[in-house]
Amino acid sequence: MSTPEATAARTPILRHLDRLVDSARHLSDGEPREVGVGDPNGCGAAICTVDGHVYGAGDVDVEFAIQSISKSFTYALALCDRGTDYVDQKINVEPSGEAFNEISLDGEPGRPANPLVNIGAIAADWCVTGDRFPRILEFYERLAGRSLAMSEEVYQAEGEGAARNRALAWLLTSAGVIEGDPGEALDAYLRQCSVLVTATDLAIMGATLANRGVQPVTGDRVMSEAVAERVLSVMATCGMYDDAGAWMIRVGLPAKSGVGGGIVAAASGQLGIGTFGPPLDGHGNSVRGTEMCAQLSHDFDLHFARVPRPHHSTVRRVVELSPEARLVELQGGLAFLGIEAALQAVLTAAEDRPAVVVDMTRVTHLVAHARDLLPQLTERLRETGHRLIVVGGESLLGDATVCRDVDEALAVLAD
Repeated sequence: MSTPEATAARTPILRHLDRLVDSARHLSDGEPREVGVGDPNGCGAAICTVDGHVYGAGDVDVEFAIQSISKSFTYALALCDRGTDYVDQKINVEPSGEAFNEISLDGEPGRPANPLVNIGAIAADWCVTGDRFPRILEFYERLAGRSLAMSEEVYQAEGEGAARNRALAWLLTSAGVIEGDPGEALDAYLRQCSVLVTATDLAIMGATLANRGVQPVTGDRVMSEAVAERVLSVMATCGMYDDAGAWMIRVGLPAKSGVGGGIVAAASGQLGIGTFGPPLDGHGNSVRGTEMCAQLSHDFDLHFARVPRPHHSTVRRVVELSPEARLVELQGGLAFLGIEAALQAVLTAAEDRPAVVVDMTRVTHLVAHARDLLPQLTERLRETGHRLIVVGGESLLGDATVCRDVDEALAVLAD
């Protein structure tokens, strides 16, 4: 149980994630897989912005098998190694409308429908050059920004149940997609599915795609902009298998799921999301993860069909107003990154002053959940002994003192 001090230290965004996870944790639908799921009752959600800020709530540090989420990133490595023209000859980029393990090839002589079904993922592994699995693992580590391990238990279980995947590998060989013995590509595929990650890892990996191929925490360019764009495009149309259409309507973000209970999603130019929740629906997607992604998309206007508003100039300026207070002027639209910038600016302004004045008269747009997050800022400052005065913004910041202009705010401070 968290202490009052720990609760007070949670920022409004973290508190929102806390409530999101608490709500999703109570969902009882779905069944987990037996191997590689971490805690079968676990639930966690993490966000990483393209600026490298990471937020998490719940079981975000529990390791579980990445499983099919790996397909997106191995496809990226294949594109980096071989280029688009070569990979396109081996793997198509069309939604299959079929189950993830369907035995099928499109056209003559045939190629997988896309790299995110099993047969396409095995083909993508074959397209990776050199010593395949060590290179794949190193690529994942660059994406996550830390060392990752493979679970021998999951790998053995995958191998024991790989009869269908072996059939897919030999089908690729018969069609000429794989030239020679497919065993090495299949083994690399089984091993990559057995790599252990956390929800935080997935959020950072997703943010790398959202950040046009640059890992936002380390600053490492992991892939080109063109590769990141292509991978996100394929995730948008194919990442959630035969539930892709319903997912895009409800959530509206490129995403990829795995039977280990994880989901990675990305909002281009904004953030990556990683969730963990082992119970799966009939499509093999996390029930809790789907709900959390849908809620985050709604709360922060992340759906691709909603044109994002610029967030870079949300904080117009921060100035010394008096020995007791700083003034934070906000402007423009407050989408997720805008809210984050505003909250950080206000909390920083309060670090060595007893009061903060927030001028909201130039704010033109608020995403739906800003009206829930902003009042939490008032509560957070009250918990730390600070006073908050708002210019404009009516009652958007809860029961904070509201003034017509800065002069009136100064008069209130002087009382």
